[in-house]
Amino acid sequence: MPRGILPEVKLRAVKDYISGSGSYLSHASELGVGKTVFRRWVNKYKTFGESAFIRTGHNQAYPASFKKYVVETYLNGEGSYRELAVTYNIPSENTIRQWVLK
Repeated sequence: MPRGILPEVKLRAVKDYISGSGSYLSHASELGVGKTVFRRWVNKYKTFGESAFIRTGHNQAYPASFKKYVVETYLNGEGSYRELAVTYNIPSENTIRQWVLK
């Protein structure tokens, strides 16, 4: 998630989109992010509700066993990077990609 955009702004844009106001592209353009980023926000909101945008103020540390589980899930074809990131509330698909490469 781009850190320069306040969680309240992201939440308002996602709620507006879900209520039928505007498109992925219109909201993304208004906020200065890519359509894919905005779509990710919508998916996270649908999965986790308003808590999807709560900032913790630090990077999340994940136990090795959790990383291994997520990597094995990916390698078994049980989800894409995007799906796993949303399912396990991992902020970036790239985090999972790096775990797989290791």
